[in-house]
Amino acid sequence: MAVYELWLDESGNFKNDDLMEDSPSLVGGIFIAKGALDEDSVKEILKKEYVHSVEMKGEEYGEYATEVLSNAAKKGAEFVVFENEERIKIIDGDTTYLNIISEGIIQLLQYLTLKDDNVELDILIAVRKVVDSPLDASRFVIKRKEYIYRLREKIMIGMARRSLNRIGNSKWKVNFGSARYDSRLMLADVVCHSWFRKNSRKFSYNHREILSKLYYEQYHFTVFERENTAALNRLLDEGNIGDAIFELYAAEDEKLKVHFLDTIMKEQEIYNLKI
Repeated sequence: MAVYELWLDESGNFKNDDLMEDSPSLVGGIFIAKGALDEDSVKEILKKEYVHSVEMKGEEYGEYATEVLSNAAKKGAEFVVFENEERIKIIDGDTTYLNIISEGIIQLLQYLTLKDDNVELDILIAVRKVVDSPLDASRFVIKRKEYIYRLREKIMIGMARRSLNRIGNSKWKVNFGSARYDSRLMLADVVCHSWFRKNSRKFSYNHREILSKLYYEQYHFTVFERENTAALNRLLDEGNIGDAIFELYAAEDEKLKVHFLDTIMKEQEIYNLKI
């Protein structure tokens, strides 16, 4: 069984994406093999006791973030982004956030189980305030029990909607922490804010070039899967290698072809097929 850790924070407010006033809200962070990075190692990468990216201004942040992310990547970290690229608003900000994070987890598990039927994912999520409370939102965070219940519900509904089977063989569990005190979530904060503000003045041209080489397409997920991606995932989930190859080479997206080629080759080995 392949065991991984996923440390998640967020950027954006999830309430006003439809107004097109800022970059799309997102959930994102670190995806890494379990045990590959402990908290002490993360603190060495951060080089600070406390990091909150939004408080760092100008290209000083760009210099800091690209160094931190480059060092994290050298340790085996991958950078995951679940983005509201379609700028969907589902009832309110809190519900939109839960849909984004649940859809992202489903799509990540779907991707992982194409390579290994048995996957275990330990998820650490930064606690967040209830942004749509009618009272003073600063006094409230989403309660752990409610959070887990609503997240599990949305993941199960999402899996049923896709008629997925292989994700059901995987295990996942959720824990919560504070991005004010947990260095792993501070690192996730850098991942989120860097993607969220990648086109701002915080990053020079050279910084953006570095970022483009650190964030990989296969770990960038949106609220709605891209049509070709969804079709390929469904065919591979069904073991329909021939049709998957046809879909792949009919696609115009070169990044998509690179993304799925290795997976298809491994699938054909599983089924003892020859391409």
